[in-house]
Amino acid sequence: MTDPAGDAPLHDPALQAAVLADAALAFSGIPGIETVAEADLVRTFAPGRPQPYVNVITRLAMPPDTLPERVAAVEPAYRAAGLPTLWWVDAAARSAGLLDALRATGMRDPGPETVMARRPGGELPEPPAGVAVRIVASIEALDDWIGVMAGAYGWSDPARAALMRGLYDPRLPHGRDGARVVLLATLAGRPVGAGSLFRAAGQGWITNIGTLPAARGRGVGRAVTRAALHLSAERGDPTTWLAASEMGEPLYAGLGFRSVGRIDHLVGPAPRG
Repeated sequence: MTDPAGDAPLHDPALQAAVLADAALAFSGIPGIETVAEADLVRTFAPGRPQPYVNVITRLAMPPDTLPERVAAVEPAYRAAGLPTLWWVDAAARSAGLLDALRATGMRDPGPETVMARRPGGELPEPPAGVAVRIVASIEALDDWIGVMAGAYGWSDPARAALMRGLYDPRLPHGRDGARVVLLATLAGRPVGAGSLFRAAGQGWITNIGTLPAARGRGVGRAVTRAALHLSAERGDPTTWLAASEMGEPLYAGLGFRSVGRIDHLVGPAPRG
């Protein structure tokens, strides 16, 4: 892929921090999800929605020696409401020692993901025969998408399915405002793949790429990512970003994404002292 502007802007810590923070706060503004901006962090609080990705703490900017006290001040409200938390640790917070400080509180560390980015342009492989990708525009298609996500990621919790239905419902204003585009892939007419394209700091952010186990190895995830890249370019996003697992990184590299950083997530609440 040709990148006439070079890689340097993609490695800009301020740009990465802005994109990652906005991606973390992707559900901010949806009814029932409160956003709280404090001097040294920004967080969302979603009563009745016990999933970490809607109860996020990001933009961490406190000295590491004060972090245990800040955790102790922030997390009781989530614990009282039965909500897990997800602390996003970007490069600046990590270099300030906040990752180690969060680990020391006893939070669960699922490991880092690679931040990858791709500018528009360049060739993309055509989707395999029989694979079609479309934007989810009906509640019936959304239910198919949720079914794919459940099968791809191995969960069967009805409450989680109901939460996702509420977050993406295309019948509601926040479900069709363009900030969170949901993609469904079919193979020979059967739903098998999923993905999403968000907006983050004026950039594209791809997430939720998943394929049913029986359909893996057939290019479905690549086709969904390709469709998201086309949509991102069509709406004028200067760059499209994502966070890749170790398993997913080769797939995205094959589509022209470049590794430009790392993001860590810590899952709370921290154990009681």
